[in-house]
Amino acid sequence: MRIDPFEKTWELIAARRWTEARALAEEMLRHQPNHAGVIQLLGMVESGNGNPKLAAELFRRATELDS
Repeated sequence: MRIDPFEKTWELIAARRWTEARALAEEMLRHQPNHAGVIQLLGMVESGNGNPKLAAELFRRATELDS
């Protein structure tokens, strides 16, 4: 059974495993650099990891792409 990387990233975020979640989100972005959902996940990682300014930039970018 193949594990969905998007779902796995959600699980890592929920477990507060920021480094692993960031690595997986960045890997997905290499394949789909303008995927609003993945950018939003990365924003969640940065928010949880204590980087609110970067998180806000990522959320803004995700919103722009999703519009």
